[in-house]
Amino acid sequence: MHIIIFAALAVTLYWYFSRNAKRAAVVCDFEKDLLRACRGDREKLERLLRHEQSINPSISRTEAAEIALHRYKRDQ
Repeated sequence: MHIIIFAALAVTLYWYFSRNAKRAAVVCDFEKDLLRACRGDREKLERLLRHEQSINPSISRTEAAEIALHRYKRDQ
């Protein structure tokens, strides 16, 4: 009985952490893509993120990166 409970717990933890790892990869991708679009200029990246968060303070850094990347590509 203990083995079944342990196995269920292990599977649940594996599923939870692997799902979060995929989300973290997406988070990093938006910032990496934005940094690449800014040609490595980290100060510019931070300014763009601050600008997006000043427009809508409730968004996360990831959402700000996604929106900033979209605007940056659109405006070029």
